[in-house]
Amino acid sequence: MARGYIVVGIDGSPSSRLALDWALEEAGLRDCSVQVVTVVPRGDEDGVPVPEPEAATRRDVAAQRQGALIGAALAEIGSTKPLTFKVVEGHPYEVLVDMSTGAHLVVLGSHGVGGLRHSAMGSTSDAVARMSACPVVVIPTHTAPVSMHNDDRPVLASAGAEDHPPSGARS
Repeated sequence: MARGYIVVGIDGSPSSRLALDWALEEAGLRDCSVQVVTVVPRGDEDGVPVPEPEAATRRDVAAQRQGALIGAALAEIGSTKPLTFKVVEGHPYEVLVDMSTGAHLVVLGSHGVGGLRHSAMGSTSDAVARMSACPVVVIPTHTAPVSMHNDDRPVLASAGAEDHPPSGARS
């Protein structure tokens, strides 16, 4: 029986696929499930709410992309751990911080589909790393595929790790 869960945020970007791969492999090491979430903004680029028909289309498109990304990752990695997935409307960092309560980890790519660059991490991963209720692992955008879990696996930032060492950490 799986114990606990890892939350992974995906948005269709290359770094979110790397984050999903990493989370699936980590779930195997921790013997836990994975909760995959894609967050769709409630409004347009200016924050203006969009009408329901357009919002429903955005959710449907996000769900299709999410399903394709998850299917490809599962086919490559072959994970057998329980996995749930959902598309949620809201602000990405707020949804992810809320989902961090009770999670072992939150795993994110360093930069998503938005073009804004904020230091070494994107604005969402930066905000989640600062406000999460559990450790946050941020996978760099430009890294080799995460196919082997070892002490050299790529991690850009790991907030809260002092309280929850990674599975590969040595005492």
